Amino acid sequence: MKVFAVKLSVFLLITYFMGFVLEQLYQNKLPETICNKYDWVFSKKNEKYDVGFLGSSRVLNMLDADTIEKTSKYSAINLGFSGTSLQEQYLILKKLYGNGCKFQKIYLQLDLFTLITPTLAYSYPFHEYEFLSDLSDNDVEEVMRQFKPTYRYFLWKYLPFAKYAEFNTRYSFTRVLSGHCYNSDEATIIHKGFEKPAVRVSSERTDIFRTLHSKRLDTIVYNCDSVTASYADKIIDLAKKNGSLVTVYTAPLYKDVKSRYSNHKIFTNRIKNICEKFNCGYYNYGEDEMCNDSSFFNDGTHLNAKGTSYLSLKLAETLFNKL
Repeated sequence: MKVFAVKLSVFLLITYFMGFVLEQLYQNKLPETICNKYDWVFSKKNEKYDVGFLGSSRVLNMLDADTIEKTSKYSAINLGFSGTSLQEQYLILKKLYGNGCKFQKIYLQLDLFTLITPTLAYSYPFHEYEFLSDLSDNDVEEVMRQFKPTYRYFLWKYLPFAKYAEFNTRYSFTRVLSGHCYNSDEATIIHKGFEKPAVRVSSERTDIFRTLHSKRLDTIVYNCDSVTASYADKIIDLAKKNGSLVTVYTAPLYKDVKSRYSNHKIFTNRIKNICEKFNCGYYNYGEDEMCNDSSFFNDGTHLNAKGTSYLSLKLAETLFNKL
């Protein structure tokens, strides 16, 4: 029995040591490779921008930074990430400020979907595997424990290499050892973080909007989630403390989608209250005339290329003269 205990102890010590060595290797090598938009954004150090647009896919796919720059002559970056909650958006912005980046102004996209319980709005509202190198940060811990079991957070934090082993598809040996990887977001990075909307064939769009027009769609009632909404406050407060002005806007939503949410005005009022609290400007494009025209939309919540161009021009022409 003693022999077994000694062998087991030696095995565990060797495993722990190997895990520690591998984790140090990963921590040192990972910043050298850019495999997606997260890597690209987090690699930025001491950069200055006139404007940063923060949000989920309703920024990622609906705000063309190139159009903004050409029209307004201000430097811009699209900080939208698909399916990200306000909690994750806060961590992204905090990371950039921590890297020494400066923004003259932050545009934060808020709407009904950003203020409800994240798991109702997004299929995977927190991409924890993009923040594994920051587990010692108190804000990262707080968000991690909101979305993931506590035991997993402590396992990733204190058991060497466990976090990278669990997400081995994202953090493969090939990527780390070679220092190279396939950049899945290369086109997005070229366009300063803007991911062009998918092109839907006419039959797909017809099916989507035929469904939206259907009277069989039930009315949905959502409630504002106080914890999630508090992160809108945190984002604005963080930006102001780092010398950035903040403007809030609501992106367009197709009329038949908005009509399904019978209490959508409650969320608009909540956004207005947040803006009044922090003395932020607010532009509600959810009331724009384009919301009545399906030719601007890819689906009920996302614009197509035509709609994105229209919205980007509106933002450039009506917001940037306020800088």
